[in-house]
Amino acid sequence: MSADEDLRSILRMMLRNAVRSYFREQKPIGGAYGYEWPASGRIAIHMARSEWALRWEKRGITVDLEYGQRGKHGDPKLNLDTGRRVRPDIIIHRRGCDEINWLVCEVKLHSGKQPRRHAHDLDKLIRYRQQYGYRLAIWLSLPKSINPGAQAFIREVVSDESGRDRPGDVHPFVTVGDPRQPF
Repeated sequence: MSADEDLRSILRMMLRNAVRSYFREQKPIGGAYGYEWPASGRIAIHMARSEWALRWEKRGITVDLEYGQRGKHGDPKLNLDTGRRVRPDIIIHRRGCDEINWLVCEVKLHSGKQPRRHAHDLDKLIRYRQQYGYRLAIWLSLPKSINPGAQAFIREVVSDESGRDRPGDVHPFVTVGDPRQPF
């Protein structure tokens, strides 16, 4: 396994553990925050408390939420196609450095068993990966109600055979109340 794939595996594990912690702190039957910003914030806090994040912080690599700046001068992050400002939900990066962008994550909430498709968010993730070089781009959908059996889903941006970025398949990520998962 390459160093890049090792890093992506660690980032997925950090996100999975953060989602599990988020589920643990919620109350069943409608106890979720109900809005994506507070949910993103809680998950980012759990990620920042991980052993890996604490180690990386010593090297200036941080978990940030709604971070809309780039480069040494704090210029706004822009969609290079439209010129509009962008603020990814959760990122892991080194502030002031365009070369170390590890994770970008867009968070959505869903009701029901399956998340809806969010083409706009997937397009944003593809652009973030192309424009800012994020190594891992993930769309995360959390259940609004944290009941046993409720699931979080992910969809990663992957490169196809020709090297073009595209959305991968939707996969269950964490299940509330799964005995194989420590809750």
